[in-house]
Amino acid sequence: ILGLLLALLFFLEHNITGVLLTKPSNQLYKGASFHWDLAVVAVLTAVCSIFGLPVGHASLPHSVLHLHAHAERDASGDIDEEGVHNDLLDVNDNRESALLVNVLIGLTLFILPTLGIVPMPVIFGLFLFMGLESLAHNALFQRWQLMFTEPRLYPPDHLVRKMEPKKVHLFTIVQTVCLGAVWAVKSYKPTSPLFPLLVFLMIPFRLYVLPKVFGKELALLDEQPDEDDEHHTTHLDATHHYV
Repeated sequence: ILGLLLALLFFLEHNITGVLLTKPSNQLYKGASFHWDLAVVAVLTAVCSIFGLPVGHASLPHSVLHLHAHAERDASGDIDEEGVHNDLLDVNDNRESALLVNVLIGLTLFILPTLGIVPMPVIFGLFLFMGLESLAHNALFQRWQLMFTEPRLYPPDHLVRKMEPKKVHLFTIVQTVCLGAVWAVKSYKPTSPLFPLLVFLMIPFRLYVLPKVFGKELALLDEQPDEDDEHHTTHLDATHHYV
């Protein structure tokens, strides 16, 4: 049972990472090897498990941070209360940066004694910095801010301008409750193994419950990509980061 839950966790995290990377605002689309990528991860996971080795799969927040590090943004737009518009224009897709990162991670094996003297607060501070950096591109965090923002100060290009703000805030509350439920289950040791199952149950909740509440506006709220969108012209294959 635990093995099944762990496999479910890998599957969900790998695919959730792919969904976040292929948002319309990121100007990406699923490349030809997108599903082969998951197949390779499955084979490697099976082999590594037999020999007791650590497994790897696309993970957060590394993949999203990697994407934004290679993004080209337009900083010549209009200036308003929210500052300069800097919409993402393109992603400099490459394989060298991800390869270099993983090579450097492998080289840390030769300096393990030195890493052992690094104070834990420094390590925790690094992860805190990474988390705070990723918040700027997190849609849920942005909508949290909107809940405490005057309507006249809403960003001009945000979805809150395209629908009733109350629905946007309700969707934010629903997501926050789901996040709290997952966090509670994961934090309580006796129920923590069920954490992947709870995440999986979010799928039927999204497919069958939320549409009854938000209707057609749900696709706009969760930024579903349009498969026929001609603007998604950058490949995704090299933007995954593995952990």
